[in-house]
Amino acid sequence: MFKILVFLIVSFLIISTSLQAQWTVSGYSEFGDTNISEGVYIKMVPMLAYKLNSTQLDVVMRSDFKENHSNLISGYKVNLAQNFRVSNSMYKVETFYMKTAPTELMREKNLGVVFSAPKGHFDIKAGTNLRTIGHSKQAIKEYNLPTNDVLRENFNLMYQVSYDLRSALKSWNIGATWTNFDHLTIYQETNPIINIHGYYRIKQQIRLFAEVWYKTAGAINLSVNYYSSSLRTGFIWNLK
Repeated sequence: MFKILVFLIVSFLIISTSLQAQWTVSGYSEFGDTNISEGVYIKMVPMLAYKLNSTQLDVVMRSDFKENHSNLISGYKVNLAQNFRVSNSMYKVETFYMKTAPTELMREKNLGVVFSAPKGHFDIKAGTNLRTIGHSKQAIKEYNLPTNDVLRENFNLMYQVSYDLRSALKSWNIGATWTNFDHLTIYQETNPIINIHGYYRIKQQIRLFAEVWYKTAGAINLSVNYYSSSLRTGFIWNLK
């Protein structure tokens, strides 16, 4: 699967080099803690986007620099999005493949699709994913586990509701999001996360942003307890 994705990405870039396109480089640092992180964790997430007309290709990677299961590359995601218009409204459909390492002994793969419908100050997303959870090569070797011992979840619900105070074209903005998925994480439907976010445009093509995230142990549980919180700071730079 990974080799096929690399081939598709390279082919897409080669074909479109002579056409009008826009590159966007972005990234953020994340500092936070969870009930199982054994103190503060630090993650770095670089992102690269390539937009050609109404189609956009995104590549996201994550590195753990201070974590109880530190990995140089703990996850990556390839996302292909298509924007389209119906009447006077814009919509977007995204397909993605994601692979992450929740722990040193586990590997998780996700394949999914997300539909987005921006409406004024709101951005509403809904989608589904196919999740496969298995053991890492290290776990299979150390504990003599079968290679085909995996857990599959089909058609999990993905949802996100965001509200921004101002238009995206303004020099600054603040807002809030309620969702069960992020760049490299998809939670169960009953375990949403919330954030407060904002950005400031220091130049026409460069924005600085910050996000504060909070997650409980489950929104539908009889006892809702704290699970994690984090702070992200980063930038978005449109190169062309």
